Amino acid sequence: LSWVEPDRRILELAAARGLDARAIADSPYRFLATTEDVYSVIAFDHVFDGGGAATESYLLTRQGLVAALSRLDDNGLLAIPLKLDYPPRQGPRMMTMLAASLRASGVDRPGDHVVVLRGMQALLLLASPRPFAETELEAIGRFAEQWSFDRAWHTGLEISGANQHHLLDEPVYFKAAQAAFEGTAMPEQAQWFETRPATLNRPYFWHAMKWSRLSELFQVLGSRAASYLDWTLVMSAVALVAAAFAAAALIIAPLGRMPQAAGVFRRIDVIGYFGLLGLGFMLVELAVLQRSIAFLELPVLAAAVIFAVFMVGAGLGSAMLPASPGAPAIRPVFSAMAIGTMIAVTALWWPGQALLELEFVPRVAMLVGVLLPLTWAMGRPFPWGLQQLSTTPIWLPWSWAVNGFSSVLAASMATLLSVQAGQAATLIVGIGCYAGAWLIARRRLLPASNPALEFA
Repeated sequence: LSWVEPDRRILELAAARGLDARAIADSPYRFLATTEDVYSVIAFDHVFDGGGAATESYLLTRQGLVAALSRLDDNGLLAIPLKLDYPPRQGPRMMTMLAASLRASGVDRPGDHVVVLRGMQALLLLASPRPFAETELEAIGRFAEQWSFDRAWHTGLEISGANQHHLLDEPVYFKAAQAAFEGTAMPEQAQWFETRPATLNRPYFWHAMKWSRLSELFQVLGSRAASYLDWTLVMSAVALVAAAFAAAALIIAPLGRMPQAAGVFRRIDVIGYFGLLGLGFMLVELAVLQRSIAFLELPVLAAAVIFAVFMVGAGLGSAMLPASPGAPAIRPVFSAMAIGTMIAVTALWWPGQALLELEFVPRVAMLVGVLLPLTWAMGRPFPWGLQQLSTTPIWLPWSWAVNGFSSVLAASMATLLSVQAGQAATLIVGIGCYAGAWLIARRRLLPASNPALEFA
């Protein structure tokens, strides 16, 4: 028996109390993606406890399920227990993920490889590398009848046999399984929630709410619909609005009226350049943090490493500006950003597996090494922009305020963007902000006709 648990403190406590199992201090996703061991049963026991809508769960992705299926022997079983919801929230999504994972593993008829049982409070999904035999399905049927479980899916099950003990208004889980494994239409109640498979780019299996279906959900369920909302995301949206008002009142308002123009600079130049830098820095930082959780096992550990690397790296970059602060510095300042981005993206998003296979300490060291060039480069555009404003000091407090205001907004925006569109989208938007700042720097902050901006 092997027990995979990323929190070493829990394993130490269990060992002190006589744990009779092989304790593995690792994240389940990384362990399954890198181990060569083969198992008879792999149980995702922690899944029954659920999770937050914005919590990264790399195991509960299409790629994570493929890794689990690949570590089963020929007669092995993957067991996934879920809490039962009605209307159904996570069950139909897990079925579509199992179907996609089995197809990715080379299975033509994934429905033959899956059995779903339903109790009063739990849904159990079983998947196997080989199809379930008729004798096995008969044994499962006898077990279900003896203990009053409903069979929600297996090969040959008719709809009349799927809703016998714990009666629902309609056999929605059977219909959802039909949709996942046979390509029929997903039942209406399941369509109120997210059913697309979670992926490494969007590892948010517990995100269920569809913003576009909220009005319909409240129309059908009334006040009860509030219990089906992803409150993490709702509060992130509320926090974004609240942060905008608070940042405007506490950061922007104390400066009074923003000047229309001062020297050669216009209001739009300062807002655009320093606002884009604030947005870009936070979006890139948080996208990297979200992705790094796959490599560093625990979110708290990942946050400690990533925030430290970004703050130290950006601090070093800001202290190492080019000797010539004018137009000749634009290319090296922003070119370094492009090079650092390519290194980080290649290491974290493209192969991935090479970094996963390292032991813990080398993995942390490698992660720090591949991120330092990016963070060093990200620290340079802001102080370079301040240098350009040195001849018109009225803009200096505004540059800090605009940058701080946009950074506050980006912190809440990053979570919503990653959950709805994917971590890659958050990263791309962040990089796009730096590209926009570069265009402003070229065309507005350094006009060729302005000799006053040439520095000795």
